[in-house]
Amino acid sequence: MQVTAAGISRQPGRHIARYGAGDRPFRIINGSSHQTLHERVAWPDPKTLKIGDRIRILGVPENDVDQRATEIASGTEMAGWTADSIERIIAQTPVVQISEIDEYGCVWYETTIIGSDGTEESHSLIVYDDDTWEHVAEAGR
Repeated sequence: MQVTAAGISRQPGRHIARYGAGDRPFRIINGSSHQTLHERVAWPDPKTLKIGDRIRILGVPENDVDQRATEIASGTEMAGWTADSIERIIAQTPVVQISEIDEYGCVWYETTIIGSDGTEESHSLIVYDDDTWEHVAEAGR
């Protein structure tokens, strides 16, 4: 366990909260004021990104790691493909450019990597509200 700057205990590498329906984060009560998780924990907020901004992928989102474990346990074909692909992105081209903000406000990046079979793969992935990425540069810089 560790204590973050926000004073919240968590296991290293594990997220401390999930987000609510739509784009509304759960709120944490701090005395008489309410703060979003971003304000308490200082995670990067994908809603601040613009098309053309660059981010560095730092890790695989917990949801994808959990999905891989579930798929491996159940014998699913191509188990863990998303988590494996993100690990290859980190190894090959960790700095990616924001390519789209969809009608729901979700932020996406596209990248091309060499897959496990040695062929080129193109990926379009969402940027989550978590600590698996960091903002590197604004568009045009």
